[in-house]
Amino acid sequence: MERGFEQLILIVVILLAAVFDFVVRWLRRRQGKDESVGAGPADEQPLLLEEHEIELPEAPAVERGLPLPPPAPAEVPVVFRRPLPPPAIKPPRAARRLLRQPLDARRGIVMMAVLGPCRGLQAADREA
Repeated sequence: MERGFEQLILIVVILLAAVFDFVVRWLRRRQGKDESVGAGPADEQPLLLEEHEIELPEAPAVERGLPLPPPAPAEVPVVFRRPLPPPAIKPPRAARRLLRQPLDARRGIVMMAVLGPCRGLQAADREA
C-alpha cells in the first residue's frame, strides 16, 4: 500500500512541475504582448517608407564598347632565402616484440586452448 502511495505522490509532483512550467510560460508570453502593444516612444518603432518616398541615387552611365584588356600582372619581388636544412633522419626502430616475456606466450597458448578454433572461419556445411 505504501509503495503505491509513494508512486502516486511522485506522479502528482511531476504533474505539478509541468503545470507550473506551463503557467510561467503563459504569463511571460502574455506580459511580452502587453509590453509590445504599450505606449513606447515612437522613435523606437521602425519607420516605414512608401515606394514613392524612397530616393535612390542614379547609376553612372556605362559606355558600351570593347572590353578592356586584363591588367598587367604585378611583379612579385624575388626574395632569396637560405635553403632549409634537410629533415633529420630518424634511426629505424627495432621491431616491437609482441610477446615480451615467455609468460605472455604461455597465456596466449592457454587462451587458444580454452577458446578453440575460430568459428567464423568454419564452413557453414559443418554446422548444419
